[in-house]
Amino acid sequence: MYYRCVARGCGFAGEADTMPGRCPACGGPLRACREEDLTGENWTNMGLRALNQDKDAEKAYRYLQRAAMQGDLRGINTLGWCLETGTGVAADPRQAIWLYNEAREQGYLPACTNFARCKQYGIGTRVDLKEAVQGYRYSAMAGFAHAQYLLGLCYLYGNGVAADQKRAAVWFRRAAEQGDVGAMARWAGCLEFGWGVAAAPEQAALWYERAAAKGNVFAQRCTGLNYRFGECGVKINAKEAASWFRLAADQGDLFAAYNLGMMYLQGEIPGGAAQAQPWLEYAAQRGLRHAMYRLHECLLQLGKVEEALKMLRTAAEAGHPAAQARLGYYYDVGWHMPANLEKMIYWYRRSAQGGGVLCLNNLGLCYQRGRGVEQDAHKAAELFSKAADAGDPHGMVNLGDCYLTGSGVGQDTARGVSLMAQAFEKGLVSAGDTLGKRYERGIGVSKDLEQAVAWYRRAAGKGNADAQYRLGRCYERGDGVLADAGQAVDWYRRAAEQDDAHGQYAYGRCLVHGIGCQTDPAAGQDMLSRAAAQGDSAAMCELGALVWTQDPARAVDWYRRAAAQDDCPAACRVLGDLYRKGEQVTRNLRKAAEYYQKAARGGSIDAMYQLGVLYEKGHGVPANTQKAYRCYLDAYQAGSSAACWALGRCAQEGRGTRRNGRQALAYYREGAGRGDGMCMYALAQCYFTGRLVPQSLRQARLWCSRAQAAPLEAGQQRAVTHLQHLLDDAAMQK
Repeated sequence: MYYRCVARGCGFAGEADTMPGRCPACGGPLRACREEDLTGENWTNMGLRALNQDKDAEKAYRYLQRAAMQGDLRGINTLGWCLETGTGVAADPRQAIWLYNEAREQGYLPACTNFARCKQYGIGTRVDLKEAVQGYRYSAMAGFAHAQYLLGLCYLYGNGVAADQKRAAVWFRRAAEQGDVGAMARWAGCLEFGWGVAAAPEQAALWYERAAAKGNVFAQRCTGLNYRFGECGVKINAKEAASWFRLAADQGDLFAAYNLGMMYLQGEIPGGAAQAQPWLEYAAQRGLRHAMYRLHECLLQLGKVEEALKMLRTAAEAGHPAAQARLGYYYDVGWHMPANLEKMIYWYRRSAQGGGVLCLNNLGLCYQRGRGVEQDAHKAAELFSKAADAGDPHGMVNLGDCYLTGSGVGQDTARGVSLMAQAFEKGLVSAGDTLGKRYERGIGVSKDLEQAVAWYRRAAGKGNADAQYRLGRCYERGDGVLADAGQAVDWYRRAAEQDDAHGQYAYGRCLVHGIGCQTDPAAGQDMLSRAAAQGDSAAMCELGALVWTQDPARAVDWYRRAAAQDDCPAACRVLGDLYRKGEQVTRNLRKAAEYYQKAARGGSIDAMYQLGVLYEKGHGVPANTQKAYRCYLDAYQAGSSAACWALGRCAQEGRGTRRNGRQALAYYREGAGRGDGMCMYALAQCYFTGRLVPQSLRQARLWCSRAQAAPLEAGQQRAVTHLQHLLDDAAMQK
């Protein structure tokens, strides 16, 4: 039976076996009626109720058909939506746009907006951006909020109109003030980042929270970030942050799930690693690299070492920077072994072989290095010459090196190479290895990797362990020869079998990680231990890194031992990171600065950059923007891509150097070309805002998309994600 409410202005109608006592909508009286007595409005209300409350799409479609037959504009428009989306019926975009047009021609604003949207995206018709904008503008001028929001997007991205952030902000604001949730989130973004309006972070926070309360997932995440990190003038409140993250995560937002997991993991809210694991797993399993990396830390806290190592490797293979750095530490730390300088071991071994003529060579080394005698390059060359004249191949090699570098004698490349070749022909196989190093590094000769490989191969073929190790490294890297992991492992193995520490380290690393061979962690760790027992710092670093997952305190101890050696800047850099972050040690920025300074002196690029950050912020050292700029410059000249962003920012803002927009843009471009996410974001901002470059949303989308895929810290993630959210919409619209 059918019935409807007779209360004035209600319009409620329904279909049921028995009639309710009172109207569910207004509580008024109900009266039975015939089917033909129901109005188009009645059928529309019944259809919407079936759709939204009863979740019966097929029934809703039947009701809406009846509404449309009676000419109810809301029913016609909603029926068009059903046909567009395939709700309750097979999708038919052409029929949908026909219905939208029917209602549009009678002035129904939602239908005008839907018709324009179909024109914009080519739903059931060809794309016509200008007609779409006209439709949006018609409805927007008449006060329809959703059309105002969509028109704002057109102005923001330049779809059918010239891009104009100010006009976009105007329309976002009008729609937001009428309660359109998408517009509220957009308007909040404009206020936060100053897009088209003066930046007003506090107002942005209010609008984010209003949109979040209405269910906008992006706004929920942003509100959570505000409460977690105290952004946009919001007071830090972990409980509020977690609440908003949970709402967004329950709707599938990966970054919200990640942040919620991190709050548990870092003790910002009670629950610890056990509560963090499912949220981090959810984000990690869906490809979020930040979550993969943090999940391995979570698993370590839970004692799941094997799973943690697997996840760490997964994160590194996916390109996460911190995971790659952690695996890098495994190559750079020592464990349970006093550090020994490689060159000292090498040259003492040479001395142990000698006597008589060889003593001339050894004495020459002492003069060359100033060990036990006053340093004298001319005297060293004289002694090397005497040893060479006496037929000592070691003297030939060292004299040849003097000629290559011009140390104590006039530089003569041809004679230097000739002397080393003579030493090799006399049976000193290591001479071939030494000459290979010179060609590899370009010391005294033009850098020539193919020549380096040729000499390494000759020496390796005669059993020289160091040449075998270096030839293996050339095969692994593809330096001067086609990369071949299998050949690399074979040469590493030959060197290791001769008890060469470098060969043991390299072969052990391959066994542990399955590089060019079957993975065998036990044999690999045994080989690494043999290398470490000989004082090989790289092997000690690898072992220490492997132990990190089992006993981080012991790993820190190894970092400290390695840092005490003058040839281990990597350990100093790691300790600087640990003291800066407070990981496994009490946070101490002064110690962090000291370790970074030592690492920077040893050539660590990351340490140079981090030292610049400390000087810029005044953390652990007195604030000094000029020193910060010099540190960034040193890191940049050494190849740091992150330093490009720092230098670009300094040049753009005039921090520690003169303001120079052209130079800033050059740094951003170079850093972006090197894969730095923040340089990519800086370029995206420049193109989006028209600062330093002509405005180009296409370029902004390109660079922001690349930045989103690049590794970013939590504090940087937020702005990039917000901009990416806007640009993703633009890409979809176009």
